[in-house]
Amino acid sequence: MKRTIPFLCTLAILAAVMLAEMGLPVVPTAFAQQFKTRPLYRFQSAKGNYLYATDATLPSGLSDGPWENEGIACHVPNPAPHGTMPVYQLSKTDDIGVRYAYTSDASEAKGGWTNSGLAFHVANTKLPGTVPLHRLYKPLIPEKKKDTGVFAKLTEAIAGPEFTTSTAGAVQDTTFYTTQENEKAAALQGGFISQGVLGYVWLSPQPPPPKALADLVLRDVKAGSSSVSAILFNQGQANTGGSKYNIVLVIYDDKGKIEKTLEEAAPGLSPGQGAPIKFQVGGVLARTMHGKRYQVKVDTNDAVNESNEGNNETAMLEGPAPIEAPAMATPSLEITNKRDDRGRTAYTLTISNSDQFPAVHFQLIDALPPDPCSEQKTKSRMLLRVTAEADGKVYINRCTPLASQQSLRSFEISIPSGMIAQTKVSVVVEDRLIAVQKKSLPQATGLYGLSLPTCKHWLGRQGEMMCESQTSFNACENLKKNGVPVKCGMFGKFAPK
Repeated sequence: MKRTIPFLCTLAILAAVMLAEMGLPVVPTAFAQQFKTRPLYRFQSAKGNYLYATDATLPSGLSDGPWENEGIACHVPNPAPHGTMPVYQLSKTDDIGVRYAYTSDASEAKGGWTNSGLAFHVANTKLPGTVPLHRLYKPLIPEKKKDTGVFAKLTEAIAGPEFTTSTAGAVQDTTFYTTQENEKAAALQGGFISQGVLGYVWLSPQPPPPKALADLVLRDVKAGSSSVSAILFNQGQANTGGSKYNIVLVIYDDKGKIEKTLEEAAPGLSPGQGAPIKFQVGGVLARTMHGKRYQVKVDTNDAVNESNEGNNETAMLEGPAPIEAPAMATPSLEITNKRDDRGRTAYTLTISNSDQFPAVHFQLIDALPPDPCSEQKTKSRMLLRVTAEADGKVYINRCTPLASQQSLRSFEISIPSGMIAQTKVSVVVEDRLIAVQKKSLPQATGLYGLSLPTCKHWLGRQGEMMCESQTSFNACENLKKNGVPVKCGMFGKFAPK
C-alpha cells in the first residue's frame, strides 16, 4: 500500500504532461464539479442592440428603451473560483444609439467605448458540460446616415427575441454574444464578423437542480367507531404520474399482532393536491375500532418515486376508547318436543330465558347495513343463528331475523332421522347494533326423551345418568354402545363416565 500512492501520483503527473503537450486543458473532474453558476440574461433594446446581465431586472432609465428581456442566454460561474476570468462591460453612446460590449481585456475601452466595470465571469478553459460563448462584432458602415424612414422604424420595432439575418442587418458598430450555432450563422450572414470565443459557459444551472419528485404524506388521520379517514396529500414538486400505488390500513390487537389489513388503490395527485381517503371497517353502527391501535400507510408497493420515502406511514395511533357493551343474556336452549316427518325428525327448540332479552331490541333499524340472513337481506337488530353439528361437521347453519321475543322463544329444526344420535344443536343470539353475540350450550338430539328405570339425571345435567341398580346401569351402557350420547354412573360407586 505504501508504494501504491506514490505510483498513482506519478501516473497522474505523466498524464497531465501528455495532455499539456497535446494542447488540451488539464481539468480534474473534482475541480470541474465544484462550480456553482448563476443565470446570464440577454436584453434587446428597441434599436436591436444587446445587453447581458446577471440580474433579471434592469435599472430604470436606460436609453433606447424599452428593453426586452429575452430570457436566460447561459449560466456563468458564481462566485468566481480558480479557472475563471472576469468579463468587463463596455458601453458606447452616440447618434447610432447605446451599445454594450463585453471583454476580458479592459484595454479595449477606447475609441468611444467606456469601461463600466465587472459584469460577470466565464471559465477560461473548456470544462465538462460547458459550451463556447461566441463573440461577434458588426463594424461601422462608413458614410452611412441613420435611416429615419418608416421602414427603418418598423424594422427596429419588430426586432424580436430571436437573432435573425434581418435583425442583424439593422444594427452597426455593435457586439453580439451567443452559444447557439444558428444565431452565430445568422449574425455572420447579416454582416457580423467573428471575434472568437469570449469564454466557456453552461447551458443549464450548476450543480444541476435535483429532479422534481412527488412526496406523499397522510394528514388529518382519524378513527371513528367503524371507519378510519385521512387526507392523502402530495407535498412534492411532481405529480404521481400513472403509477398505481396503494394506501393501507393495518389494525392491531391488544397484543400488537396484526388483526386486519385493508388495502385500496390511491388516486393520482398533482403537486399541492389532496384527496380524502376512508376505510369502512365494520357496519355503520358497529364499534370495530373502539379500543384498537392502527396505522395508515401509503405506497407500500413503492410504485411512486418520492423525494422523501421516510414519511409514508403514520405512527401507531389509538382508536376510540373501548365501550362497555350492555350485558346480554346467554340463551338457555332446551329441546321441548319432537315429531317424525317423513324420514326426518323435527325438534322444537325453546329459549327458556327469552324474556331476558328486552322487547325494545327486536326492531328494524334503517341505519344498519343489510345482513345476508336465510338468503334474505334484513335490517333487523337481533338475529338467531341455529347450527346442527355431527361428527365435528356443521351440516345445518340457519340464520333468522328476530322480530319479537316470541320469535326467539320457540322454533323448530329438522334433522335426518339417521343422524339423531350424533347431532348436537346450538344457537347464537346476535345483537348487531352493539356487535355482541351469545352462544348457548349444545344440546344432543339423541338424548331427548331419554328415560331409564331407576336412573336419574345427575346434578340436572342432560345426558349424565346415575343409576340405582346394575340392571339400569347395564341398560344405560347398552344405549351408549348403540350411539346414544349418554354417560352412565351408579349411586355410591362411581360418577357418570
